[in-house]
Amino acid sequence: MKEEGFNNIIWLDEIDSTNRYAADRFENLPDATLVIAGRQTAGRGRHQRVWISPPNENIYASFVVKNFPYPIHKSSWIGSLAVLDTFAEIVPELDVWLKWPNDVYCKERKIAGLLCEGIHGTPPGAVIGIGVNINMQPEVLDRIDQPATSVLRETGKKLILKNFIKSLAKHLCRRYISGSIHIEGIYNEWKSKNFILNRPVEISTGRKGEVLKGKVVDIGEDGDLYFNTGEKVVRLFSGDVRINRNSLF
Repeated sequence: MKEEGFNNIIWLDEIDSTNRYAADRFENLPDATLVIAGRQTAGRGRHQRVWISPPNENIYASFVVKNFPYPIHKSSWIGSLAVLDTFAEIVPELDVWLKWPNDVYCKERKIAGLLCEGIHGTPPGAVIGIGVNINMQPEVLDRIDQPATSVLRETGKKLILKNFIKSLAKHLCRRYISGSIHIEGIYNEWKSKNFILNRPVEISTGRKGEVLKGKVVDIGEDGDLYFNTGEKVVRLFSGDVRINRNSLF
């Protein structure tokens, strides 16, 4: 395994998980360190789902947050908006949006995901895991158990990964600073970028196969989603949102 650190960026040829690497070394890593791997052997997403990680095709990253004066779950907003900023800079032709709670979509397909994990140490903080599908081939994407896409699939062009990484590092630091000072502005922008707001969707709550149908009516300041089933408004802190292309696009 090769490791090289400069400008608070650590590059790893291969690791089991960038989140695990950052969490295990959290106390010794400088604040705002970005850990990048060429390949992950045990990458994961929400609910312990496996994150398919072909070598040197995508972004596998974790961002270290040590001085965030708000509840840790709000730090995921920093990561989400930074990913959107990076897409806007590097591939502005892509129509990307946020899907509550921590996914980035291009049209009706997932193109990136985030996993924020709290660290109970001295100081306490968080590791924001970020996975972005960049040069993943369509035949590999089609093996994923949910609709997925990549920059290559959408544009037909391969990107230079380091260009995307440098842009991502810049936007993560900028959002971290602004979020630490003015979280209300970050919240309002994060909420506005959630395209499912005021649209009909289905939500799998994880409770014994329960699936709710209705409309998202609000997203609260704690990241909680308010969902109108037609009979009542339900407050949810987690769940899998299923979108219908015909209802969103």
